[in-house]
Amino acid sequence: MSARPEDATGNDAPTRGRRDAAGMADVLLRRAAISSGRRVDLCLAAGRFLLWSAIFAIIYTQAPLYTSNQNTKFLHGLARAGLGQLNRDWTASTIDPLPVFTLLVYLTYRFLHEYAFYAYYALLMGVYVCGLRGIASEIFQINSSKLKELVFLTLLFAVHAGQFSAWSKETFKTDLSWQLQAGVAEQYLLGPVFQPCVFGAFIILSIYLFLRRRPFIAVTLLALAATVHTAYLPAAALLTLSYMLIAFSEERDFKRPLAMGLLALALVLPVVVHGWLYLGPTTQELWRRAQDIIVNFRIPQHSLPERWFDGWAGVKIILIGLALYLVRGTRLFAVMGFSFAVAVVLTGAQVITKSNSLAFLAPWRLSVYLVPLATATIIAWATTAIFRKFDCPISRHTRVVWAVSLVALLLLVVGGVKTQQKQFVDYYAKDASMGMMNFVKANNGPGDIYLIPVENQKFRLYTGAPIFINFKTHPYKDIEVIEWYERLMVAKRFYEADDATRCVMLDDFTARYSVTHVVLKGSQIDTSCGTLRQLYSDGKYGVFRIEPSSARH
Repeated sequence: MSARPEDATGNDAPTRGRRDAAGMADVLLRRAAISSGRRVDLCLAAGRFLLWSAIFAIIYTQAPLYTSNQNTKFLHGLARAGLGQLNRDWTASTIDPLPVFTLLVYLTYRFLHEYAFYAYYALLMGVYVCGLRGIASEIFQINSSKLKELVFLTLLFAVHAGQFSAWSKETFKTDLSWQLQAGVAEQYLLGPVFQPCVFGAFIILSIYLFLRRRPFIAVTLLALAATVHTAYLPAAALLTLSYMLIAFSEERDFKRPLAMGLLALALVLPVVVHGWLYLGPTTQELWRRAQDIIVNFRIPQHSLPERWFDGWAGVKIILIGLALYLVRGTRLFAVMGFSFAVAVVLTGAQVITKSNSLAFLAPWRLSVYLVPLATATIIAWATTAIFRKFDCPISRHTRVVWAVSLVALLLLVVGGVKTQQKQFVDYYAKDASMGMMNFVKANNGPGDIYLIPVENQKFRLYTGAPIFINFKTHPYKDIEVIEWYERLMVAKRFYEADDATRCVMLDDFTARYSVTHVVLKGSQIDTSCGTLRQLYSDGKYGVFRIEPSSARH
């Protein structure tokens, strides 16, 4: 027998090779196990996120498409996607202030089903819940036990519940749910429908990730919120600055804070440049006039402290103050405190100076994330205090507490389903204009432009028919704001005039604005204008075609 080969050190080479191979295989198996474990953890986390998103969305509820602000924010996207004849609508042809959101609306309507908008909102609600839960865990260790976390989420969901909103309206004539989650001046982060402002959920998540010391992801999320909804640009800039200051105070090194600021600037630069190039002042005089129209005529409820500051605004300030006290000594105190201080100072400056520019900027919009943060903070503190004080009774009756919490959550879900159903029924049943709009939707044709009562919000998107103007939807470029206002005044004069004057005004509408149809309501339906041919009437609304001059004789 020949001797087995040995290496220069006298070791058995084949044996060592087998051992090396076995060791390598072991390493690879361990890495594969770790990778597989991470995938499983990721799948479980995604599953939990989707589950809580769905539960919260059912409890919170959504209004039907197309409601409220969707009639403004969806207009450009739906017009470009080919809804009806909206490509001929004057307002749809004005400069788009929200190009990223418009792109999302366009792609969704063009290539998916419009029901996807409900799903988008449900996912953003999940982002909102994830952020608040994370912040509560960082500050109050809500996640130290599954039971404590469930109690916290149940209470948080109850405060946001559509059922609680409806009940408090009937019982107290005040929407307590809304007051505990919305900001001042009728501004809010979550609302009844999917729209650009709900991307503010990423602001909440950003604050959580900053507390987790993920500053670059945090500023990226701020930039995302501000890119979709440019009204968040001041908030994103302020929060980024607060992150930078906190990081510098902790590290005494300017490199990381500077990098955070440069990243945030780079990410929002495209939308800032777009706004400056397309929505910037034409002249200072036109800019001032347009600001005056927006601030004092179109949205004074959002823009003027003397209009929106009431008892509930004071309650919200107290809530924020209480939350700041509860989180004193933490990073969250610095983040919230900085935003709160800036909002108070700039609001005071607007009250003193009466500046339309400050009113247009609306520094009190920062309350849209401060109020829900404050409410969630107080709920988290109260939950922690209860579990600490009653630790022994809760430990002895854990199953009972689990059962009560789960039953409460189930009742919230059932209540959400019922509230959601009622919202959809009321949306159609209680709108006297539905018959008229259904007629227009079925008979709208190329070249038609409708003069409608200016208070009707959903005519345009529901029917797909271009309109002359309405009060709800206004442009943002100064010269277009001024034309919107002039058109609105003309339409208001038409509907407020007597029958004879309206007949005379019709020639101007057809000659200057190419209006082809008129919607009249109430007693106006019995018009004696020979220039109008009635196409529809249900006693509440009537649709008339304006006859061309050649057909009048």
